[in-house]
Amino acid sequence: MKSLDLSQGSPEWLTAREGQLTASLAPAMMGVGYQSRDKAMRSFLGLSQPEELTPFVKNMFEQGHISEANARPLAEKLIGESLSPITGVREFCDLKFFASFDGLTFDNKLVWEHKMTGKAFSEIPPLYYWQLEHQMIVANTENALLTVTDLGGNITHRYYTSVPQKRVKLVDGWSKWLEDCSDYERTDSIFLDVAEEYIALKHEVDVRSYKLKETAKKLQDLAGNKNASGGGIKVTVFAKNNKQSPSSYIKENDIELPEIDCSPELQYRITINKE
Repeated sequence: MKSLDLSQGSPEWLTAREGQLTASLAPAMMGVGYQSRDKAMRSFLGLSQPEELTPFVKNMFEQGHISEANARPLAEKLIGESLSPITGVREFCDLKFFASFDGLTFDNKLVWEHKMTGKAFSEIPPLYYWQLEHQMIVANTENALLTVTDLGGNITHRYYTSVPQKRVKLVDGWSKWLEDCSDYERTDSIFLDVAEEYIALKHEVDVRSYKLKETAKKLQDLAGNKNASGGGIKVTVFAKNNKQSPSSYIKENDIELPEIDCSPELQYRITINKE
């Protein structure tokens, strides 16, 4: 894992996350996030503006930060080590994985993630374990500790060990995500307007290019086998060398080199005179 010198929540950190395969996006990518997969993809592609947070949501985020700070020393006491909130990236299966850890032991052997929720669960749900699997890929470990604070302030800890089948599904999911992103059919008016303009211009260029070739052929026919000038145009006639080296001919055709007709072939160059 390569650690990034970024302060989580800073403008530099937000910029570094753009377009990255992040752990927090993993649940939505797998279809079990707070956002739908399509909505998350539009945001990932920069096709939608971030929603303005309501006062309630802002308060929940603030409470989450407070509960995380309260839970951290308890988690550190449980594992007997300090936990560092760092950001890291790692190349894995030809993909670049990005993760911002609530905490990571200094030997990268244990990932710590904190959640604040009012939902009770006996087993770690997909909403959480896809994020943990992603983080463990980045840290190159198979062990994680999930600490949960409920709305009453009660704190519980659950150890989680990576499941190979889930890790394979996660990697396949990210590969499919990138494939779907590259094929995403944009419907925003700005993109469609520019695409329409490009098609019209390309058609105009193709038509003019064809007409230019036709006109050049007319000038060549009028010049015949002699140079010609007039109307600001000069047609220069020169011989094309058809001679081919024996080695290249043998290499290309894999046969004995026959006698080659090297008689000259006329070529033409048309230049516009500069005033």
